Amino acid sequence: MERQLRGWLRYCTYFGIYVGAFEDSSLRVTIHNVNSTSSHFAIETRRRAQWCRRAAICSTLTRQRLYLCLLMLVLGVVYTHGLITRATMPGISWVAATLLYSLHVMAVLFILLEAWHKQAQHDRFLQLLEQIEVTLRLRLQHKVQHAVLFNGLRRLIAYLLVFSMLGFALFALSTMWLPYVDYFWHGIWLIIIIRIRLIQLIVYLCILRHFLQCLCTRLRSIVAARLSLRCQILDVDCERLCLLQRLLAVKEIYELLHKEFQLLNDFAGWSLFASISSYLLDAICTLYWMLLSIEGFVRRRHYEIAGLFMLLPLAAILWYLMYLCDNCQQLARSVSQLLSKLMIINSANRALRPQRLLLYQFSAQLQIQRIEVSAHSFFILEMRFLIAICTVVVTNLVILVQILKS
Repeated sequence: MERQLRGWLRYCTYFGIYVGAFEDSSLRVTIHNVNSTSSHFAIETRRRAQWCRRAAICSTLTRQRLYLCLLMLVLGVVYTHGLITRATMPGISWVAATLLYSLHVMAVLFILLEAWHKQAQHDRFLQLLEQIEVTLRLRLQHKVQHAVLFNGLRRLIAYLLVFSMLGFALFALSTMWLPYVDYFWHGIWLIIIIRIRLIQLIVYLCILRHFLQCLCTRLRSIVAARLSLRCQILDVDCERLCLLQRLLAVKEIYELLHKEFQLLNDFAGWSLFASISSYLLDAICTLYWMLLSIEGFVRRRHYEIAGLFMLLPLAAILWYLMYLCDNCQQLARSVSQLLSKLMIINSANRALRPQRLLLYQFSAQLQIQRIEVSAHSFFILEMRFLIAICTVVVTNLVILVQILKS
């Protein structure tokens, strides 16, 4: 899994949202071939190949960091040029557009800085994904359905990219006859980088949700096995599912998943905070300008058509991100409920004292290690937060409309 994700992350390096080393396959094959022999020449060849691999990795990281520096320089130049070329216009629309443009720049700056300073956490996150998959397959003997997962991810990425590109294209075409487009042409590449970053995080959350679903499925099998030890579930011996090693494997996988969510919050927390804040302000401004167009405001004529092309992809991606985060929390709560049911079942059997002690420890662990996605502890991403966002948007729109009519 880690290899497939790194293959996709190669394209993310061009947007500055990932910095990482990609191992050369020829060097990997060379090291694998010389490991089968023990001669002095083979040992020297292996050392030379490992040195070449480390040198290639260092060279790749240096080029990527120089590319990030170039992107930051271009970001500053484009931002300054956008502020200079846009004429100052009195009114709340110009202030909102400038604030939105500045917030997009800040979000991209956070993304670039996270790619630079959080490379170790990001790489550790990818390595733990591979470890969780191996643990599910070997210790719990659960079919992860690797091919099905990645086929679904490819379709999801294609849908989100096509939906976003179509929205950008239609908005760009509509701006040809709009009298006022704010900072769109200066900030379109900023919007693209933020959108790619959110799609990347959506892919990670889909994988983590799949692993949580696998864990819940296996834990349900253990509960069913305790209820009826004579039945067979999915061609697996139910008596073996009740062993202490199975519960230890479940506990270990949950710990790894909790570490994954912590790493996700660490290397993507600031970008999530800035991106969602810019999305919130973007939705407020777009809806406000659409209302101005409906009210017949001269400088926003026919903007309700163009604003719809920008608002729909934004709302869809934000909703799906919140849905995935909320779904992961619900699956974590399902693990807690299944564990409580298993504790009740085992409490009637005094011969299962080691399992009861493990279940008590696991239950206490679930109370402390809660699975959640937070934007650097500013807020927790879930459906309730999305409802709060909608409430804030509606409230601000009412205030802006009242100011407009006054």
